[in-house]
Amino acid sequence: MSVHSNVPKIAKLITSEIRTVEDKVTKWASFKRENAQKFKELLHLEHTDMENPGELVSFSIDEERQLILLNYSKQAHNVLHEVDRGWSQPLRDMRGMIYDFSVEEPVLVSRGFEKFFNYSELPENTYAALTDKFGTGKYTAREKADGHMIEYFVHNGELCSSTRGKFGTVSAEIASDMLSLSDFQQVEKTVGKKLMTIVVELIHPYTKVFVDYDNAETLYLLNAYDSGGNALSVAELEQTCEAMPHLFLCPESREMTLNEIVDEVNGRSVSNHEGWVMDFNGELIKFKYVNYVGEMIKSKLSYKYIMNCMIKGRLDKVMFFLPEEVREAAHEMVDTVNDTMDSAYDSGDHKVLYELHNDNEGGVNYFRTVCRNFYKFATP
Repeated sequence: MSVHSNVPKIAKLITSEIRTVEDKVTKWASFKRENAQKFKELLHLEHTDMENPGELVSFSIDEERQLILLNYSKQAHNVLHEVDRGWSQPLRDMRGMIYDFSVEEPVLVSRGFEKFFNYSELPENTYAALTDKFGTGKYTAREKADGHMIEYFVHNGELCSSTRGKFGTVSAEIASDMLSLSDFQQVEKTVGKKLMTIVVELIHPYTKVFVDYDNAETLYLLNAYDSGGNALSVAELEQTCEAMPHLFLCPESREMTLNEIVDEVNGRSVSNHEGWVMDFNGELIKFKYVNYVGEMIKSKLSYKYIMNCMIKGRLDKVMFFLPEEVREAAHEMVDTVNDTMDSAYDSGDHKVLYELHNDNEGGVNYFRTVCRNFYKFATP
């Protein structure tokens, strides 16, 4: 699982001029425009017509330690699905990669998983594509914990922690109190290897998303990388959890076929679980429970919200920044609003829009006010 050779080159390019938080504030906008061609080459996007590919890059600077954390930006997540070969290998690898830039050639000091995708999110991981590539055998699926991902790494003799997107977050600070340098070293002794990074999912009341862990404070051991950046085996991770149960929980692991995992996540009887990550011979795919995705949709979308966005001319921008799991449902809801509006217009009665109300819409009176305003807005 080596990191693409262009990733450290991107770290070097950025830190050639941007080495402090102030530098980022004052220089980044112009720097990425001035280096657009270099970014296009390093990101393997020469085949595209992107004018400012630096917009796909996100980074965080730790001035004191002279570290840069590379990640893809939110914009990357929202535009690259529509670009042929947009998710290039450098971009996939550039997910929580941390480099020491105090030396001439940046040195990798911590890494996380490369970018991986939801089932059916890309043409390459649809049911047909996965069946064609991997057949009907059983593969290991591990429970996907619903918290914040944390990287632990040792730099200049100090145990550091970070999320994959930014230094100095509250989540990283909470995590720093849950694992010590001696704990890190004990993991190394347990597996008999020098480690670069330990990757966990932080479960804490602060990190609650949708799954309720009853105020638990714990670390799910997701992965670890040796000093060469190679991932430990599941057996080694389970060995660590068994040796250090006071520190780590191991995600549940099952052997399933593609058909079995698809049936599993489509079961509406399962609640309060996010899903699974299945390992197809090294290719990781996320499978999320239909009820979990439903919770995501409810938290982000409602018909009244969509109508208000359309009235204010903000719908395109909102759709652009929705999580990928929610976007398809959002388009379907927009179509429903438009179809219902067509029926209301044909009948000359705004009350047809009232039929869109459901438990997710909140109070009836306000919802009907939004419907009336939308009817006025959408009527020619």
